[in-house]
Amino acid sequence: MSIQHNAHEVAARLHAAQADIRQQLAAELGEQGLAARVARAMRRRAPKFRSTLTNSIRADQEAEYSWLVAPHVAYAGNVEEGRTPGKGLPRFFDPASRSIVDWLESRITSAARASNPKFRPGKVGSSRRTAAELELRNRYMALSRHVKAHGLKAHPYIKPTADEYRRIVPDALVEAVKRGVRLARFGQGGTAT
Repeated sequence: MSIQHNAHEVAARLHAAQADIRQQLAAELGEQGLAARVARAMRRRAPKFRSTLTNSIRADQEAEYSWLVAPHVAYAGNVEEGRTPGKGLPRFFDPASRSIVDWLESRITSAARASNPKFRPGKVGSSRRTAAELELRNRYMALSRHVKAHGLKAHPYIKPTADEYRRIVPDALVEAVKRGVRLARFGQGGTAT
C-alpha cells in the first residue's frame, strides 16, 4: 500500500511564498518605503538653521531588513535632549564652534539690516569690520556663559517621529506580508490566509 501526498507541492508553494514575502518586505522597508517616510517626517520636525541638521538626516541600510534613520551631525544629541547647566560652548576660535558662530552672526546681521536696510558689513581690515568681529566675539562669550549657567532647551524631533511611526510600521509590515502571500497565491483552496 502506497501513501499519496502532495508534500513536495506544498513545499514548493511555501518556498515561492517566502520569496514573494521577502520581496514585498524589502520594498516596504526600502528607500522608497517606510525608511524614506520616517526620514522625511524627521526632517520636517528638525530645527532649521541653514538646514545642516535637517540635511544630515538620512536612512541607511544596516542589514537586509534593518534601516537606521538618524541625523549625522555632532550636535544632534544636544538639539534633541538639550544640555544641562555646567558646561559652556567650545572656545570662540575652535572649529567646533563654527555653526554656533554662524548662527549668532546671522542673528546680528539680520538685526542690523532690520534697523538699517542699507547695512553692509565693513571691508576686511577696516575699523568697522574689526568692531563687528569684536562684538561677535563678545556676544559669543556672553552666550557661552549663559549656556554654562542655564543649559540649552531641548527641541525634540527624533522621539516624536519614533512615537508616530511606532504605530504605523507594524501595520505596514503586516500588509506587506499579506501582499506577498497574495502574490504567491498561497492560501487558495482553504489551506492558509
